[in-house]
Amino acid sequence: MDLVALASGKNKQVIFRGESIDLKRGQIILSERFLSERWMWSRERVRRYLDFCFKNDQIRDHRRDHRITIVSVMNYTTYNPIKTTDETTKQTSDETSDETSDETTTKKEGMNGIKKGKEYTPEFETFWSIYPRKKEKKDAFITWRNLSKTEQNEILQATPNYKKEVELLGMGEKHIKYPKTFLNKEAQRWKDYLPGKWTPPLNVDPAKKPYDPKAWVEKGD
Repeated sequence: MDLVALASGKNKQVIFRGESIDLKRGQIILSERFLSERWMWSRERVRRYLDFCFKNDQIRDHRRDHRITIVSVMNYTTYNPIKTTDETTKQTSDETSDETSDETTTKKEGMNGIKKGKEYTPEFETFWSIYPRKKEKKDAFITWRNLSKTEQNEILQATPNYKKEVELLGMGEKHIKYPKTFLNKEAQRWKDYLPGKWTPPLNVDPAKKPYDPKAWVEKGD
């Protein structure tokens, strides 16, 4: 959950809109606009996801008023346990001693731990051949490997629809999601393009190309 990563790792004071805020460990100042930009989702989709988190007791309100919303991430310590002094010292020592071996391993295996010469899976190659933006293939494959077979099958069904939408809207490359972003397990952006859920964009006018996000009715993210 990205909210865990965004939450404060320790008790601290922050200044927000001119006000000094005491932020506890595991708390986060919530901003739909910030999350919308970070996750590349619509504000409505962010709102639905946060509602889901509230209903499933993944986050709880700590403070909510006209100035600020602060939530607590439930079970934060489970994801980020407090380390003792001995554990912290040991971790630092281990990280230092491993730097040389990690560097050697990285050189042997290539970028991101994928061995040089290791072939991508046929399923991933199928996805890659269809996907309309060919960027950061190794990063995309690492993300792909973390998906379940069911999720991979869904993506193979959804990708042609996303490609079709890109073509219909005449999107420039900078507007097309990076492959690893499309494959993100948390966001599951591919689900918006599954057969039966995706519909072609309306009012497509070739005269409006190249793609201008403000010229089209928002669909999903």
